Amino acid sequence: MPSSVDGNDHQWEKRKVVNPELYLISDQTGAVCGRLPGENSYVFVYDYVNTVTIDDCSNCTIIFGPIQTRFCENCTILTACQQFRVRDSKSIIAFIASVSEPIIETSSLIIFAPFQLFYPELQDQFRAAGLNQFNCSYSSIHDFSARSTSPVNYAFLPLSDDISKHIRLPKDLEAEISSGDNTVRIKAGEVLQRLKSVHASLDADLSTVPITYAGLLIDGNVEGEFALVGLFYHHFVERHAREVIKTLSTRSVYLVRTRSLQYSREDITRIFGDSTLASHSLLGPMITLQFQGPTGEVGRLCQAVVSDLVRRESIKPTTLIHVTQDSLTASRQADMLAHFPVLRS
Repeated sequence: MPSSVDGNDHQWEKRKVVNPELYLISDQTGAVCGRLPGENSYVFVYDYVNTVTIDDCSNCTIIFGPIQTRFCENCTILTACQQFRVRDSKSIIAFIASVSEPIIETSSLIIFAPFQLFYPELQDQFRAAGLNQFNCSYSSIHDFSARSTSPVNYAFLPLSDDISKHIRLPKDLEAEISSGDNTVRIKAGEVLQRLKSVHASLDADLSTVPITYAGLLIDGNVEGEFALVGLFYHHFVERHAREVIKTLSTRSVYLVRTRSLQYSREDITRIFGDSTLASHSLLGPMITLQFQGPTGEVGRLCQAVVSDLVRRESIKPTTLIHVTQDSLTASRQADMLAHFPVLRS
């Protein structure tokens, strides 16, 4: 390796030379791959990377980390990322968890839905990638091509639509590769066995990112009211947040928005008007959960679930988990909390 001009050793000069050909797969048809295909293929990458661009794919299912999609058609994508961007594409179904606003440009027939995936290593990969499962969204879309006179270029998948109708994991694909050339079957079968060992699941209760039903927040015609649950930092706070979400879902109370940020005492006082809560802000990031549920009932149900959790887990002080029961106040507080940029976390 040539020496640097100034005679000093630089870190980038010591990096191992990477052969990009090892990470490039192209022109695949009817395949099951571990990286990037051409068409009629399934791609599973159970790892995190900095940036991925998917070009010129059609009729593919892709599970990946941060991506930009261009010139694609009739594809289904499942990804968690800092930014999700679609350009010059159509007929895409995207199950995403994006920290920033998802962006579409010169694209049409784009359907968005919440990220829904679990495998044992995924939580650690989220941390390594700088992603927080409570700071991901799929519904605040920015359409660069939007015009007042043109049709809307995107929509949201109906809440009743099951992800398994659109995403097939390796364990579901064995029957599909049983036909065709014997060499292809053997090769695909070997890949599937390795991918199956990851033990990925689409179970909503296991999903690393809690499922949010943002359509209930966006559609002003949906009946019901809102409540807010704020969990100030304490031991097992994430586990407690998930328990609240899971328990309330069995009572027809649905999560519509989440956030996890470190707020100042002044922020908490201004938002909640409570100096006791403000003192908890010094403990660490606060997780906030906005719920939608039956009119006149959602606030009471949230308070009952939280009170039971605090009692069973002996959480002290009890004010570490706060419930705003009034719908208008809860919505106002949730909007104010969401106003702060995620970079503050």
